[in-house]
Amino acid sequence: MRRIFPALGLLMLSATLLAATGRAEAQGNQWSTIKGKIVWGGQKLPDSKWITPTVDQAHCLKDNPTTKNGQILDESLLVNPKNKGIKNVFVYLLETGSAIPIHPDLKNPSKEVVLDQPACAFFPRTLVLREGQVLVVKNSAPVQHNIRWIGNGVDNQGGNVTIKPGDKADIKDLKQQKLPLPLECNIHGWMKGRLLVVNHPYYAITDADGNFEIKNAPVGDYKVMIYHEELGYRLGQKSKNGEDISIKAGGTDMGSLQMGK
Repeated sequence: MRRIFPALGLLMLSATLLAATGRAEAQGNQWSTIKGKIVWGGQKLPDSKWITPTVDQAHCLKDNPTTKNGQILDESLLVNPKNKGIKNVFVYLLETGSAIPIHPDLKNPSKEVVLDQPACAFFPRTLVLREGQVLVVKNSAPVQHNIRWIGNGVDNQGGNVTIKPGDKADIKDLKQQKLPLPLECNIHGWMKGRLLVVNHPYYAITDADGNFEIKNAPVGDYKVMIYHEELGYRLGQKSKNGEDISIKAGGTDMGSLQMGK
């Protein structure tokens, strides 16, 4: 009898471990799509703002597609007047301790992410980089630019690089941080942008209608950050550590989410 009990115990333990492994594998193989829309929450739409270039004016006004009446559009806050959608809002999952599972198709990102400065503006204005990727900053303009990235002093120290016309600079070893890094060109002081650095593929930036979509996200309960360079956290300081999201198998539609007022 003494020999049987240990054997039975081992069998029961093995069965428990197999069941737990099966549950983990089943959950790990469940992936979903997150979608939604970020819209202006106020009654009155914000007025468009315009910038008068003070450096390299001829080039800036000639080559920037937003030029109007000797000015270029300030793109720090873009709200679609037709549907109140807000462009360039970052939506991304936050790590809150344990690593976020990554879908097999998303484990190996491209080696580079490209940012250009063709017309006295960063293009794109907002972008995302995964840890390990290189940020290639191009200057396709006929004038000199620089790029300054402002880190939080812990994960990213920040830096500043001058780029001649037709040249480029590679920025390496950027680390994830909670909020997007500010980008600046100090030669053309109105040039601003934001760079989000993450260590997973679950992020999106809203389009001109405020829509976003994140594919192949893991099913489960997580935190999602919704952040805009001018508006800040979607719900103010109470959402500085993200908002709760339960990602369901078959798709999770967050609906129309208001921001700003």
